[in-house]
Amino acid sequence: MLNLPEITVPAQVFGNKPVEEPRRRQSMVLYQTGACFRMLEEALLFEGMEAPQGQKCTDDGLADQVTAANSAFLFAECSGDVVEKAISLKHLVSRERTVILIGSEDKMSTAREVEKLGFYYLYWPAKKDDILSLLHHINDDVNRSHSVNHARAAMRIGVVGLKGGSGCTMIAGELAYSLSRESQQQVILVDHGYKGSNMHIMLGKRDLARRKMTDTAVSHHSLTNTLDHMTAQSQLTELDPNIRYLGLESDTLTPVELYEYNNRLLLALSYDANFIIEDYSASVKIYPDPREICDLVDCIVMVVQPSLSGLHESKIFLQQFMEVNPEMKSPARHIIVLNHNVVSHRINRKAVEEYLDQPVDIEIPYYRKAEEYLTTGKRFIDGNARQATPFRQLSRKIIGKPLVEESLLKKLFWAS
Repeated sequence: MLNLPEITVPAQVFGNKPVEEPRRRQSMVLYQTGACFRMLEEALLFEGMEAPQGQKCTDDGLADQVTAANSAFLFAECSGDVVEKAISLKHLVSRERTVILIGSEDKMSTAREVEKLGFYYLYWPAKKDDILSLLHHINDDVNRSHSVNHARAAMRIGVVGLKGGSGCTMIAGELAYSLSRESQQQVILVDHGYKGSNMHIMLGKRDLARRKMTDTAVSHHSLTNTLDHMTAQSQLTELDPNIRYLGLESDTLTPVELYEYNNRLLLALSYDANFIIEDYSASVKIYPDPREICDLVDCIVMVVQPSLSGLHESKIFLQQFMEVNPEMKSPARHIIVLNHNVVSHRINRKAVEEYLDQPVDIEIPYYRKAEEYLTTGKRFIDGNARQATPFRQLSRKIIGKPLVEESLLKKLFWAS
């Protein structure tokens, strides 16, 4: 009899919490055809496993269903390009879960590409022996700690603001909570404000302190190469069961030295979370060089302030980004967010799009007393539809989920 993977919370993940007892979860099949579900059910029962839970799905709804599923062993039947589907699901699944994508492409290259993205692949139509062979292969991988799950590294998201006061820090903090809730996965929020930051204010946590680093400790880790996983984890502060904060400061090290050290920490932490959100606000004094940031992150959220100076700085960065990004081995996506953070700004969305020669993806309306609201510890995503919708749409766009259609009532409320 094969042993299905079990959901556990490893002791090394995000601190020194005690290890929970393994909890057996029934396997789940997200299927598009009844024949696929029946064949998988027959194979699992043949191996002495529990009968799987079945749920009808479509390609459009698959991301939401994968996020909602709590099974440690998940089959998902897809139509169309299964590699594209694997890319869209990569950051919605924790490394503790084993996912088998089922597709109609009978190519070895497809199976290899899917495995590189952290999933197993089953060609359909399949016979029971094919399914049993794959199950034994997965079981062997688990026993050798060689599961393809380990290929799923965190998506790094750089939230970039070229104009001080654009709301970049607020958006980075809000995005951390929105992504965590939308994906049900772990998020690391990175504060690049090494010589001063208002991240603690935007999070409503005035007592949130950055870790004090000394040049002796940083030099020791750099020279001896002792920046191990546990050392990196010790720098994280819990904000929420699914969100950790990484903020450093020093009396002796320069922001550039701390920035370089921070990037080494993130390499060590890249498999501890599904998303790493970095605040590149203009106020943190670390100007994001387009070539460097394209090489580091998977997605850039460009926060645009609708003022003449804000548009000018944003256009320069975007032009540089568009020049260097295609040269990268893995080009970064970019999402433009128009943030109406000052009531006096009268430049509208259409004018912004014409000036930047780029479409605006998300528009955040002006919120009166926004900072006062956030300092109480409240989150926009927990507020009314007008407050929550832009951030929910942003998080869904980042992870590739279909955007939520607004009702007429919400649209009228939005315009009010």
